[in-house]
Amino acid sequence: GGSSGLPERLLKTRLYFTSESHVYTLLNLIRGARDFLGCESLFHAEGAAFLDNVDELSYLTHIVFLVFEHKQHPLNSPKRFQVRLLLSPGDTSGCGIDGLMSKSESNSLPLQPLTTLHDDLTLEQVLQFCQRVCQVGEDASEP
Repeated sequence: GGSSGLPERLLKTRLYFTSESHVYTLLNLIRGARDFLGCESLFHAEGAAFLDNVDELSYLTHIVFLVFEHKQHPLNSPKRFQVRLLLSPGDTSGCGIDGLMSKSESNSLPLQPLTTLHDDLTLEQVLQFCQRVCQVGEDASEP
């Protein structure tokens, strides 16, 4: 347990988007970060190439930000928290919602595997990206 007397636990945050356009918007913001936002992209070259070859984002598409804490680094070190960004285009078989899967079949769908879009981001880079997106959004909404 921690010094507060509470057991240590793994914290997870999940953001669910019910609109395909929201997922595309997030990916396009990340992809165009350098050109349109003036900040570093959250994709490495291989991740961008993978995304360029994705034909469509399907049912159960998921974007995953994995955050790892490296306790051997000081709290104020950028290396303390590492972020990996992954993507699965979801169920590209067409068996999902309104697809061919019947109730008698397996309850699982053939989801595409997670592919790494970047494996060595710092938490600071991700936070700077988010701050820049918010700043540009606020600037655009001013008269």
